Amino acid sequence: MIGRLDFIDSITTVIYSMLRRRGRTVALSAVVVVALASCGSGEEPVALFDNGDYAASLRIFRAQALAGDIGAKHYLGMHYYLGAGVERDFVQAAALFETAALAEYPAAQRNLGVMYLRGLGVKQNYHLAYGWMYQAYAGGNAGAKDYLVLMSDNITPNASLVARTQVREKIRLWAALHATPSPSPSLINLGENEGRGDDNK
Repeated sequence: MIGRLDFIDSITTVIYSMLRRRGRTVALSAVVVVALASCGSGEEPVALFDNGDYAASLRIFRAQALAGDIGAKHYLGMHYYLGAGVERDFVQAAALFETAALAEYPAAQRNLGVMYLRGLGVKQNYHLAYGWMYQAYAGGNAGAKDYLVLMSDNITPNASLVARTQVREKIRLWAALHATPSPSPSLINLGENEGRGDDNK
């Protein structure tokens, strides 16, 4: 569930990342864009979604997802899965669930497991379904346990291990590709000489 504190945390993460990569002007612009996009009803997007105001929740989740919020990407996937405020699109839903699942968002991992189990938006793959369900349960998603119980009769212990390892490897590779590089010294010292004029020559 994306609350106001989670939203602020996601903004902080984006700002920090942008400061490290591109400088202060770009980071400030991102804050303004996200803040303006989130203005409106003053309600939380999850509450809007739960109350059926899909157009408003979709607008906010899109803005948050563009700012890098993983939970928002999961909820966008829910919009596409249900056809809530958008045309139903299982391929788009699966892609959004996968992005959030790779970032270790347990609800998205469970939902991606469902997509693989049923072949919705992805090619049906029982082993990947099991691997994602296991990862979701290990991450704290209690709803994944019921799926694991149902699926456990149809998967051997060795296949279960292979499926779990395959999913963990996908997550590891995604994390390595999306790791934030250490800031360069020039960005860290960006503002140290501001306002000093020629006094330091």
